[in-house]
Amino acid sequence: MYITIDQLKPKLLLVEPPQFNESFQGYILRLTHLNLYDRVTWIYEFMSMTKDYKRRSSTLSQEMEALQKVTGLQQNQLQNLIFRRLNEKLFSEVMNFNQKHKCKICPKCLGEKGFYNGIWEIAFNTVCPEHQCLLIDKCPNCYTTISWNRNNIFTCLCKYDLRKCKTEVIHNQFLYKFSALINSKINNFSNEINHSNPLYELDVLSILRLINLIGLKIVFTLKHGGKIPYKLFENSELSVVVGKAFGVFEEWPKNFMVFLDNLKEDNENGSRGIMKDFGKFYQSIKSYDEFDFLFNAFEYYVFQNKDRYISPSFSRIFKKGFDHFDYITGTEAANSLGLKLYSIQELVKKQDLNGIINENKHFTLCLVNKSSVDVLKYKMKNWYSTRRARELLNINEHVFLGFISFFEYIEIPYKSGAKRRYFKPEVIDEVLTDGYR
Repeated sequence: MYITIDQLKPKLLLVEPPQFNESFQGYILRLTHLNLYDRVTWIYEFMSMTKDYKRRSSTLSQEMEALQKVTGLQQNQLQNLIFRRLNEKLFSEVMNFNQKHKCKICPKCLGEKGFYNGIWEIAFNTVCPEHQCLLIDKCPNCYTTISWNRNNIFTCLCKYDLRKCKTEVIHNQFLYKFSALINSKINNFSNEINHSNPLYELDVLSILRLINLIGLKIVFTLKHGGKIPYKLFENSELSVVVGKAFGVFEEWPKNFMVFLDNLKEDNENGSRGIMKDFGKFYQSIKSYDEFDFLFNAFEYYVFQNKDRYISPSFSRIFKKGFDHFDYITGTEAANSLGLKLYSIQELVKKQDLNGIINENKHFTLCLVNKSSVDVLKYKMKNWYSTRRARELLNINEHVFLGFISFFEYIEIPYKSGAKRRYFKPEVIDEVLTDGYR
């Protein structure tokens, strides 16, 4: 009978099954403590994982299989470990938002429950959802980052009892709401319906991606992409970023509009344009095409500020085009009214048509509100022409022009310099009834 290499690998003498939602790294530390090893790397070596073990480079099945071999526990007993109920792909992507380089704790939870909650590992989760306090990432005794590579679940490398750390109560409700939301999403708990915050309708990975997107612009006022560099921040610093990022999605889209206003103000040189104001943030929004609510809100913001942003490229940039906002192009308006584009542009400039004109060296863009076009069409059809008004009043052109300021009318300019006027019938009829005064 042959003995396999796996059979030669040692199994842990003392084993306890993981608690519900226990952290993977916290469980390894607890097993280290239980078996009196001097460091956690012994267990990683038993699992054929190196000292520089990086969870993001391993698959879910590899982790579970390796842990089964050294503990002797069945896979269903290991399901309590946080994230292990996710599918392989989602597990891998969520791991990208975890912090492996340092340990965060809630001293109260550690004292009451004796294990590390896996939700603490998520980089953006900076508070304990149960005790509503800021998580601790630095030892108050030696002032160093709390390391995973220890041999006691309760003490720092300096032997300070981490359960004695003073906690800071969080008064920022956005942080507590975010932590509670992530906890409910990971565990498939039913969470409150919040129609004013679209994050409540998303899965955990989507929430983390959007917090990262907004957080990047809060951290970096310069054009920047990628992922927030967690290692540069202490937990207290990162909590400020997360609180502000989550707040952007509250009272949607009102707070998002304020956020965009602040981004626009960062463009100090006064130049105009979507790319100049928003840079890679705008490009990132375009790439997040699965989040329609995000792009729709950005599109709405741009159109609300159309004097600054609308350009000939608008219809190529935004998938819904002008028609989505009840606007049509100047050419379409001209065709609808039986006029030339020149006349439409002049009417917009005179504010007889509700619209906007944006010009560059290559092209002039004219947009006209559709309801404004309908109003003008009605007037051109139902109001009196100059000739009809003169006929009704029975006066010659010279006399009529002397009284024109007393009438309400619209004036259609032509490129030749000619003008066509349409007069409000009620005013003409009143003159006919009451006579000249």
